[in-house]
Amino acid sequence: DRLENARQLIDQMLKQYPFQDESLAAAISLGERYREGEQYQQAIALFQQLLKNHIDSIEVWAQIANTYQEMEDADKAIEAYDTAIAMFPRHWEVVQLLSMKGELLQQQGALQGAIQAFLAAGEFRGTDEGRTALRQAAECYQQLGEANCAIELLTRLSQPGYPDAFTVEALAALAGVYTENSDPERTEEILKELVESYPQTEYANEAVAQLLEIYWQADQPTKVADLMRYLLTTSQTPELRLKAIQGFIELWAEAGEGAEFVRAQQSVPLPEMMQMLRQATAKTSSRADSLVPLSGLAVIAQWTENWDDAIAVNTRLIEDYPDV
Repeated sequence: DRLENARQLIDQMLKQYPFQDESLAAAISLGERYREGEQYQQAIALFQQLLKNHIDSIEVWAQIANTYQEMEDADKAIEAYDTAIAMFPRHWEVVQLLSMKGELLQQQGALQGAIQAFLAAGEFRGTDEGRTALRQAAECYQQLGEANCAIELLTRLSQPGYPDAFTVEALAALAGVYTENSDPERTEEILKELVESYPQTEYANEAVAQLLEIYWQADQPTKVADLMRYLLTTSQTPELRLKAIQGFIELWAEAGEGAEFVRAQQSVPLPEMMQMLRQATAKTSSRADSLVPLSGLAVIAQWTENWDDAIAVNTRLIEDYPDV
């Protein structure tokens, strides 16, 4: 058995060179292999053996906690986390242990304890783990129905000075909190910031879809039109122009006939929309980006029974995109 042979070699190394980093690293690696093979008792025994000469190793304590967590022994895992956190309160790696403890407590439904752990990890504000922990604390507050506390944390994370990735995720989460708490004005404000300030992100695409839905459900066709105009004439992001065109097509498709159709026509008159689609087609820098605005033009031409345009655009689509 290779693991048994490896254990014998590790025992020899630990006996001859008990304090060398190489011996410690090799033993930890073997313990991880035990854990991967669900040989949890062997892993725990090895890690506890290491504590005899490496009681001050935060990594060994972390391995013990991880193993107990995989064994679904939450009490012993938390005990190991707490021991390590108490021993190394300012160690740079303790932020990971605090976050892992918070995640375990959150899974257990102990949300107040999870919040305390996440907030403690959040004190390490210069680390990605610390910022992530603050967002996780906000999630726990939201689960507890304490929206104001969640908003306070997410607002802090969305301020200038944080890396864009964390700012964008915080804004998206903030929009979700405002939506759940029926605050359409703040929701709209946050979603528009995502669209205008972070257009290259996936969250901006989602924000466009949410804004269109909010405006249409709130009977605000003017805002629908303004958003589409902005995306089709100002935005430099092909994905957002694509989302605007898809939103327009869905809007008209749902309108059908009668009053809804009149309202859609009033929000974005067809001649204006066709002009914007032509501009979007002209602005595209790649063949792939032209496909959607051309398809939009084809749909409008057919709706309005402008058969010459319909034939011309569909012919171009067939010739330029034979593989689609």
